[in-house]
Amino acid sequence: MENLPTKRSYEEDNNTPNVNERKKHNSDRYLTYDILRIVFKYLNWIDLSNASMVCRSWLEVANDEKRTRGGPVCLINWGKKYLKVIEKLRNKPTLGLVFKAPHKRNVRQDCLCQILPQSCEIVTLGTCALAKHGTNISKCLLLFCNQAGRALAREAAGVLQLCNATVRPAVWGGVVKDLYVCNSKNPTHDEKCVTFAYCIGITIVGAVDSWSIVMDDDCNTKELVEQKLESFKNHISLRKHSMGFMFACCERGTNMFNERDVETTIFKKLFPEVPLVGCFGDGEFGETTIQSTNFNDTKEYWYHERSTVFLIITYG
Repeated sequence: MENLPTKRSYEEDNNTPNVNERKKHNSDRYLTYDILRIVFKYLNWIDLSNASMVCRSWLEVANDEKRTRGGPVCLINWGKKYLKVIEKLRNKPTLGLVFKAPHKRNVRQDCLCQILPQSCEIVTLGTCALAKHGTNISKCLLLFCNQAGRALAREAAGVLQLCNATVRPAVWGGVVKDLYVCNSKNPTHDEKCVTFAYCIGITIVGAVDSWSIVMDDDCNTKELVEQKLESFKNHISLRKHSMGFMFACCERGTNMFNERDVETTIFKKLFPEVPLVGCFGDGEFGETTIQSTNFNDTKEYWYHERSTVFLIITYG
């Protein structure tokens, strides 16, 4: 009986064209992922979102890239370039705090709802000046009002403080010149996307930690400010992403210290990795969340004058 030739194994023969083509295909597949990761790294959040809808493999790469991003973004308005920079944000924004000069005329023209997603809450504060440089459900309260809403905000602060008698949430905010919100995502709103407000409260919840501290009228020297902020630093623990906020009375600064940027300089010295944004106003809301022997249970404890309030939010 004639011996039949042994069946040739194409799977093990590296010289077989089909095997070489298959290996090249697998190599291209892995190479494509690496190339896409490099390309996606340079996309803003809008382009990255569009790219994720191309196909399933691109969606996987886009999701992996999104996991590497995070953290707050602080921008300073230098004219028309400001809007172009916002359009290039790397993360999809969910909350925007906009600090502007008071009595700006074309409010709607500058409203960021035209370029930010509809799900992004936008609160605009008109202030005197800008400073450039737990397990509880509510982790932090941001409270703002204008002059007309000062009494309402102080009353609200007193009620909220009574509701949180057993806990001490971080509190930050103050009295500003102008206060308005964008209501463009409200289906019942008219053509005006901007609504002026007397008082606004924002609560921050979720997997975040926050601390706030009040520099009152008695904290009026560089040494006292540094001592208090050092104690503040020793009682908090920063996570992957952090953001600092400052709301100061317009009577502080050079009027109190005979020197510019005293408190912000000390803050940046103690927290060099924490970006700081803030403003000056006429009345401040704040709570010192670290242990203090000067805790005051009075109704208006959250409301202060001639003070500076610092807030740090950290997560990740």
